[in-house]
Amino acid sequence: MILDIGANIGYFTKTLIEWLGLEGRAELYEPLPRLAEFCRRTVATLPCQATAHEFGLSNEEATLDISWPRTATYARTRSSRQERLLT
Repeated sequence: MILDIGANIGYFTKTLIEWLGLEGRAELYEPLPRLAEFCRRTVATLPCQATAHEFGLSNEEATLDISWPRTATYARTRSSRQERLLT
């Protein structure tokens, strides 16, 4: 099983599965909605059972703000620098 926490677009999971010929399961976690959508698209192409989850992981239940640098590619696609996250 692969756990990809902070999966972004799922690149590393896809690479591991394709290069190593892994079978089984992959669980990808990405809290940012736009990146989670790309993650779901990546999951759809994988030759194994995989699920993309649109939330972050934590050791406690909380609602958090997340921010990123304005220079980040994802930031250019959003009008706001923050998103509300449910973990």
